[in-house]
Amino acid sequence: MGSLLDADLVWGLSLPSAYPHPLDDVTTLQTHISRIFFAGDFVYKVKKPLDTGYLDFRTLDQRLHFCEEEVRLNKRLSPDVYLGVSPIYLVDGSLRVGEPGEPDESDGFGEPVEYAVKMRRLPRARSLETLAQTGALTGGQVEAVARTIAGFHSQADRPDVSPVEAIAVARRNLEENIAQTAGHVGHALSSERYDDLSAYCTAFLEAHGAALGRRAAEGRFLEGHGDLHSSNVFLDDGVQIIDCIEFNRRFRVLDAADEIAFLLMDLERLGRADLSAVLMREYSQAARDDLSGAPMAHYRTYRAWVRGKVTATLADSGLDYADWVSASSLARAYFELAHGYVMDAVNARPRLIAVAGFIGCGKSTLAGELSRRWGIHSVSSDITRKQLAGLEPNRRGDSGYEEGIYSPDFTDKTYDQMLGEARKHLARGASVVVDASFARARHRSQFAEVASDAGADAWLLECVATIDETRSRLARRAVRPETTPSDARWETYLSQRTTWERIGDNEPLRHAVIDSASGRHQTVKEALLVLFTWTLDAAPSATPSAARDN
Repeated sequence: MGSLLDADLVWGLSLPSAYPHPLDDVTTLQTHISRIFFAGDFVYKVKKPLDTGYLDFRTLDQRLHFCEEEVRLNKRLSPDVYLGVSPIYLVDGSLRVGEPGEPDESDGFGEPVEYAVKMRRLPRARSLETLAQTGALTGGQVEAVARTIAGFHSQADRPDVSPVEAIAVARRNLEENIAQTAGHVGHALSSERYDDLSAYCTAFLEAHGAALGRRAAEGRFLEGHGDLHSSNVFLDDGVQIIDCIEFNRRFRVLDAADEIAFLLMDLERLGRADLSAVLMREYSQAARDDLSGAPMAHYRTYRAWVRGKVTATLADSGLDYADWVSASSLARAYFELAHGYVMDAVNARPRLIAVAGFIGCGKSTLAGELSRRWGIHSVSSDITRKQLAGLEPNRRGDSGYEEGIYSPDFTDKTYDQMLGEARKHLARGASVVVDASFARARHRSQFAEVASDAGADAWLLECVATIDETRSRLARRAVRPETTPSDARWETYLSQRTTWERIGDNEPLRHAVIDSASGRHQTVKEALLVLFTWTLDAAPSATPSAARDN
């Protein structure tokens, strides 16, 4: 840091003698971008010399500038907490912390080697997070927080953000978040949840980007706090809200709904969905802002995801083992909360997802992935057919195309059996994925009717692959026929192509084509984007359940 090594700074500022006021000891805390020193009644925050892409603290001048910005911006919400910027000097090999407002060269100490934001120390027991964790947080206190935020928002600068700009910024923030989270996949976040989050938030911008634009047109975008989670809110001599984002204005110019969603999400993480509902209701009334629309679903999900990323980044920043365990656990909790919001959308209403296509097109692989990752019951034509014939699923059949158990009559019997199973699951409000060729229009219509009778959405994903890719897949399958219940061969594929009834534009099932040529992972990602777009289309309000309790 400047001319100091990080270890020298931590050691030097851990000594009580470094400070201009008497104290007994110093405790330290590390965030992903700062070192924080708790020294008696005061707190000193020193910025790390980082360049993360979204912030740049590499030079001493930059760190001084952003210390000053932190004080200026946070005085909007906590004027008595932020006391100024303290210079830090190196004197005879020891660090000495000056008072805010001292000249750059104090008493012959020379120029500062570092700077720190000086704050009045707030009792951690009075943070919203601790009060919620201990069960001491009341609805009345949450209402006071809501009114404070609404009052702050009413006085905040409101930059002229056009609808187009609002959508562009949301897209840029999302793309940045997707890229920055990739390094945590396999650790705090599974690759499947990462794909779900990426696809869901991307699909939201496709399906409901216009809703963000409308809020911009209504003047709902403002220069807010930008990091409004529960550990930054204190109930001490009124409501104190600290630690806003100073390092990147883009992150604090945001939709007011985005800002409040951060704290709503965090209360839900703490298992206080009841108080989250109080906050939302009181803020909506005080700010005269209806938060029941689609953007709240996205904002909650996005904020939980961002908080998971930030906490995972902290866990990877060289913490000791105990702090690493704590940060890693918290990161996973945020990621799970974000994914839980996605699953709320998936499970909001029953869906029949038909996965169709020629033999060897990859439909069984896609259907299996959707069933496994989302916990949706799967109905397979290959398995159903073998069961009806009294055969083990992976036992090869001897019938040719449209012969024996593949005759038109037996195929109708197979589809009738699948219809009954799908109807059973849809009737109890559960979704179902059906893996079959769906080569006949009447079979597709029958499944659409079953879904309609159950009040479920009826969707069809048509997997396609090139002839060469299909030939290669069927050749590999022929080498190990015991790995699949399908009896399909290359000759079967050629025959099927001559009798296929094309899926037209007027089909009763909503239809999309999925190219499976790029492999399993890319196929699933493409299907997720389609399915989440349809999910959001089907749920205009798309607000997560207020009953969520984590």
